[in-house]
Amino acid sequence: MADDKVEESNGTAQHYIGCAICEVSSNLYCNDCHQSLCDQHRDVHLKEERNRHHEVVLYKDRRIRLPVEKCTFHPTKDLEIFCDSCRDPICFRCSTSNHRNHQTSDLEIVYNITLQQCKDQLTKIREVKLDSQKERTEQDEERFNLTKSAMERRFSEIEDILNIVLSEKLSELGAMKDSYFKETEKEISNIEASIAQQKYEMERTLTKPSSLLKFHQRLISHALEEVHDLVTDHSTLPTFIKGIEDKKVIEKQFGEIKWPVKKLYSGPHEEAINLSQSFPPLSKEREAESRRTMLPLCDILGAPKIKFDVKKEGMMNIRTPAYHLSGLSSGNFWASNSWGELILFDKKGNVLKKITTNVVDAMGYHTTTIEGKLFFTIAKSKAIFQVTSELTTSKIISCEEWEPGAIHSSHINGDILVGNNKNKEFKVTKFTKEGRKLQVIQRDEEGNNLYKSINYITENINGDICTSDYTAHSVVGVSRSGQHRFSYLGHKSQSEFHPNGIRTDKLGHILVCNSYCALLGLRNYSSVHLLDIDGQFLSLLLSPDQCPEKPRALCLDDHDTLMVVGEDSATVTLYKYFQMKEN
Repeated sequence: MADDKVEESNGTAQHYIGCAICEVSSNLYCNDCHQSLCDQHRDVHLKEERNRHHEVVLYKDRRIRLPVEKCTFHPTKDLEIFCDSCRDPICFRCSTSNHRNHQTSDLEIVYNITLQQCKDQLTKIREVKLDSQKERTEQDEERFNLTKSAMERRFSEIEDILNIVLSEKLSELGAMKDSYFKETEKEISNIEASIAQQKYEMERTLTKPSSLLKFHQRLISHALEEVHDLVTDHSTLPTFIKGIEDKKVIEKQFGEIKWPVKKLYSGPHEEAINLSQSFPPLSKEREAESRRTMLPLCDILGAPKIKFDVKKEGMMNIRTPAYHLSGLSSGNFWASNSWGELILFDKKGNVLKKITTNVVDAMGYHTTTIEGKLFFTIAKSKAIFQVTSELTTSKIISCEEWEPGAIHSSHINGDILVGNNKNKEFKVTKFTKEGRKLQVIQRDEEGNNLYKSINYITENINGDICTSDYTAHSVVGVSRSGQHRFSYLGHKSQSEFHPNGIRTDKLGHILVCNSYCALLGLRNYSSVHLLDIDGQFLSLLLSPDQCPEKPRALCLDDHDTLMVVGEDSATVTLYKYFQMKEN
């Protein structure tokens, strides 16, 4: 059968079936030849004498080609015939020996009929069980929503009290601030008066060089000292000391959830379904053989169960709140802060290099290439820049009318992935490392926008492009061709999901930060979620009691060291990321 043809447009793959003869789009299929046909070649095909009785149907109604299976008794022969008497698939030699004179059928036809019966049975199971379950779920949904509304109202009540406390404390701080700056104004006046006096004395010495030189000596020894004495010691300013939070006391004041019954529902009136009615029975010998050959899936694949875990190794103070981390193969890493500095640290937190950009309060706006180069984006300039070894910057890619934000350099082929924004519309653009535009990914197959925001972006080992969408509270995964693969909305154990930093490991797992932590820690979901390659939840790699509060950025180096930094924190927490096999 001819291979399916694929066309790509704006990063979205569109599939069509090509005629086996001319490759023109077709919707017909010859069940006897197992090939797709267009209208023209259907007529040509059926006019040939040998094809006159072939069955040509719509492609969606085609008969599936019979999979190849060898005969148990004649290993060189394929199973192609169905013995109606014995209800067994057999080969041609069987039909002339053990099954001679038995009534037989075409195994391919029996295979397709059985396949359709399986599909019909699954549909019946869905109607009987799943649909009835949905009915009950809709009724129960309302009750859960009422409970949720009551809890939210209670939270609002407590929040109102906290707002009153906050307002009072802010007023108290405001009074302190007013008093402090009145004193500061006096100090500024004193500084200006002192400088004016020194300037006057300098002008009096201008007529004599010896007098000017003496004045200069006095200025150096006394004037700067006097100014230094006027500078405020900031350690004397007020600070905020958090009160002690007792979670149990807060929970008691908030309220509790009671479950009045042992089971959600008992599930009465479930219809029994007899699956055996739809399948031809096996002979006793074949049934026993089937039982002998069946193995657990893990034994067939030879794959042990694998669990991923982390072990805290230490903490590193980098003396600046980090918004994003980009690692190098050496273990060194670049960190960015909120006021536009990009700083290179070694593995002990020592500063190696520093540059200043015009980027303020941006998140995943820099990346390192596999060769160790540093790229970063500037939204206002609508461009991507490269940092040279001399710490100068050069523009390498223009993003035209779109503002670039999050960026990632592929370690598969060196392509550059960029999250772009224009008038609150977001897209991912893929460039070659030379700056040639390759692909734009913005909408799904139905024309809907894929992204509401793009905070951080990364690439998986299969070429999937994974982004954290803080506005939509989701992780969005698309294939390398631009097809939407999954949207991860968080796990049921955490009712809020605010995704930020995102990375993938060597096996294709996805690590993403959940930064949600409510006021006073009433609801702390600070964590790192571990997803599989298809965006399905595996575990909380870092639970709230293991994770820095409000984790914003993370980095996983070549030596499986995981670095995580919290929002507005200058402390990087280091973990050893490893996998454990479970027998």
